[in-house]
Amino acid sequence: MSTKTFQVPSQANHAVNVSDDPHRVIATYAEWANTYDQTLSPENYVGPRLSVEEVTRLIPESRRSQVRILDVGAGTGKVGIELIQRGFTQIDGLEPCKEMLDILKATKVYQNTYLEFIGLGSSTVPSDTYDVVIVVGCMGKGHIPVEGIDEMIRMTKPGGYVVNVTREEVLQVPLYKDKLKPHMDKLEREGKWKQDTWKICPKFIGDRRGLVFSYRVL
Repeated sequence: MSTKTFQVPSQANHAVNVSDDPHRVIATYAEWANTYDQTLSPENYVGPRLSVEEVTRLIPESRRSQVRILDVGAGTGKVGIELIQRGFTQIDGLEPCKEMLDILKATKVYQNTYLEFIGLGSSTVPSDTYDVVIVVGCMGKGHIPVEGIDEMIRMTKPGGYVVNVTREEVLQVPLYKDKLKPHMDKLEREGKWKQDTWKICPKFIGDRRGLVFSYRVL
């Protein structure tokens, strides 16, 4: 019996490799926005599901309607839709691409939205606001820089979590290679957060492996 295999959509590969310039990356997502959801089916792109599974592991069912969540790089709202199905109700979204954000707003899942790029200029997201900051598929050339991790910690309440799910291969992108994990370890030594999970998943998008990591903010 054959097993169906999926390839990474060409648009997804293009978006994470198009440029080191964040503005050009945003323009690429703007061009893709109207066909994004059709291109990335739940069967082929499991990143949102992986991230929400991690959040449900961290947050007991009895608390899910009470916690505040910020979905960073929220795109068209795939993560928010998964969160609502698991009992989470207080969900905000941050997305740098207006065309994507317009589609996200139409889902009626998100309470507040921010049109911002984490790590590119100052953010208007208040400090110590969220119980969970969740980031899915937001790493690649011209995407969130290493310093964006510090912003995620700032936005998270002490005792809250930062959950990031991405392609494993992004660790080799020059923006992150020999920089991302050392910076995260440095933040842990400084008492900013503590690692909870660091694991490889057999699938994230298409046939590419995923990386899931979560940290508790101190």
